[in-house]
Amino acid sequence: MQKIFSADSGFHVPDGTIVHSIVDPRMTCQTGVEWVDACSLAQGVIPEGVTSKIHVHPIVTQCTYVLSGRLSVRMKDPRVAEPYLLALNVGETVVTRPGTFFQLINPHHDACKVLYIVAPAFLFDADETGVRYNDAIVLEASWEALATARWHVPQLKEISNLAKDRAAAIQRLRQIQHNTL
Repeated sequence: MQKIFSADSGFHVPDGTIVHSIVDPRMTCQTGVEWVDACSLAQGVIPEGVTSKIHVHPIVTQCTYVLSGRLSVRMKDPRVAEPYLLALNVGETVVTRPGTFFQLINPHHDACKVLYIVAPAFLFDADETGVRYNDAIVLEASWEALATARWHVPQLKEISNLAKDRAAAIQRLRQIQHNTL
């Protein structure tokens, strides 16, 4: 395919950061090329002084690569008992595997720009009634509240149910593609 992709105008996401999509499953509707099972690519902006809400991706793996600025990432993956903090500089990446709680923190005086590479492709499905599916579960809880709950989050229902919800969202995107082409 002879096509150049660039970042879109961007939008605020529920975790409190800004995302500029570059390649994602919605591209299927625009190009006719199947992206749903591939990866997605987006530029993110964490404005100065912003701390995202804690969130978790139950199904996808996300690499966050720092393009400019500095970023701290607080994480708690299923294999460790306590959250930990990683400090990233330009050119550094953190990998967030499925089931890892994480929070993006920019306490600095400059915005931090990152590149998000997600596999399988990050899926977000919404219509005029609201969000129908989101690969990110954004939490209102604090780290302390999550620890007290022993990291049990009701939104993280059986992975098989989440996979079914995701498959239904993929089918809706394919139907949109079919109706558009």
